[in-house]
Formats: sequence, C-alpha cells, structure tokens
Amino acid sequence: VDFNLAPQLGLSPTSPFTAATSSGVATRTITAGTSVGVTAITGTVFSATISDTTTLTLLQPAVLTITKTADPASGNQVEPGSIINYTVQVENQGSTVATGVVITDDLDTGVGFVSASGSSNGSFSENSGQIVVTTPSLGVGQMLTATWQVTVTAPTSGTLIENYANANSDTTSEIASNIVSHNVVTVPVTINKVFLPIVLKGCCLPNLIIESFNVQSSG
Repeated sequence: VDFNLAPQLGLSPTSPFTAATSSGVATRTITAGTSVGVTAITGTVFSATISDTTTLTLLQPAVLTITKTADPASGNQVEPGSIINYTVQVENQGSTVATGVVITDDLDTGVGFVSASGSSNGSFSENSGQIVVTTPSLGVGQMLTATWQVTVTAPTSGTLIENYANANSDTTSEIASNIVSHNVVTVPVTINKVFLPIVLKGCCLPNLIIESFNVQSSG
C-alpha cells in the first residue's frame, strides 16, 4: 500500500515518510497484514499540527467453498444399471473476484459417464471419466453449479462407489468437496412355476402330448 502525503515544498516530514519531492509528495510504503477490515493511517509532516489521515479498507481475498450432492442421496443403495445424478457447487465467499476457477472430478471406476446437464456459468467437458468445469471468473457471492449423470457399472453386490470433486483458481489453493457414496446391491431373481404346452413327436411315441411342466430354482 502506498501512503502519500502532499506537504508544501521545503517542509521536513518526520520518519518514516520521505522528504517532499519537486512534485510536493511525500510517500511511505506500508505492507498490509492479513487482517480484514478498516484501518486508519496517520502521517505527521514537520509538526503535529500538519498531518493527514488515510483510511484503508483491507479486502479479504477470494475464498472458494465446494459442496457435492447426489440423487439418490449419499448413503443410499443403487442397483447395477441405475442412474446417479451428481451436482457440484462452488461459491466465492471472499471479497474479491476469483479468476480461472476450475472444478475437477475423477469418477469412481464403478460408474460410467452418461451425460451432463451443463453448468450455470461455465464450460463442461468429460474425458475418460474425468469431469472438468471451468469459468474465467467468479464474482463475489457468485456460484458455479454443474450437474451430470452416471450409470452404475459395478456388477457385484457390496461394491462401494465413492466420489468427490476439487476446485481451485488462479488466486486460491485446491480444495476438496465432501464425499458422496453409494452401496451397490443386486436384486435376486426369483423363478416362479412356468406352465407351457409342449408337443413331442417322434417315432416311438407319436401320440404323446405333454400338457404342462414346471421349472423351479434350486435355491
């Protein structure tokens, strides 16, 4: 932060301000801390009766948050071939614009990408199971939302499908979302009695007719 005073030429500013130059400006460079809020800086030139006060507002940098939800909701059971809808939301809760915001999501091996519903204000792509959503900037209080669908490909009952997403930007470090998970279950197939008319014709039993038979599962 450059703090500037403009005393009359010839006056001698007190340390740490520099002497007035030919432009009539005395300067001091101040390194702002991590505190967020308003602070006043007062500089005295020559005497206590000649002073200037500047109020500085220290802004919080961009702060991203990320959440992930699923439908069916996390913790539910899913069957092979069923659809899971994933939604990721990234919000800028800081005081400055976040630039170059990127969402990445590596899908679990137990699912396959189907389609995307797009994103609220960014571009969407998928390649070999990796989801990438980007936006050039995310303003203060703005949210980037992306939704996509996957199908359950894991065939084995008891398989755990877990998934989470990451987000970062030009001015923030990478953060991870919460984990959403689903348990794969297979529905047992029950074979009921089946009655079908079958006619057998042959040399030995030309007139034999089997009117019905039944099939039962060994279980």
